[in-house]
Amino acid sequence: MWDATEDADGFEDVFYIEIFADGNVTSWDYLGDEFDAEENCYESFSYTVQNLGSNRYDFPGEDITVTASGNVLTVTDAEGTFQYPRVTAFTSAAFNECI
Repeated sequence: MWDATEDADGFEDVFYIEIFADGNVTSWDYLGDEFDAEENCYESFSYTVQNLGSNRYDFPGEDITVTASGNVLTVTDAEGTFQYPRVTAFTSAAFNECI
């Protein structure tokens, strides 16, 4: 799992990305953060990515490049290059999923 938390218009938007070996990805958006200011729960979105080779992947509607080096995931898409640290202190099983 990777911490994709970012500053969104001056507010912290807590977000995690969980990547599985079979190509499944689950994104976890914490709705109780400064940005969303909603319920104290995580909204999840799951999808499957296709490996296009050479560290390129077909995410829904977008061709991106992804590499993992140690505890850093580097993602390059149309908006730029982003680095996300690996999460080791907890797993998604600890998340309060929104109903």
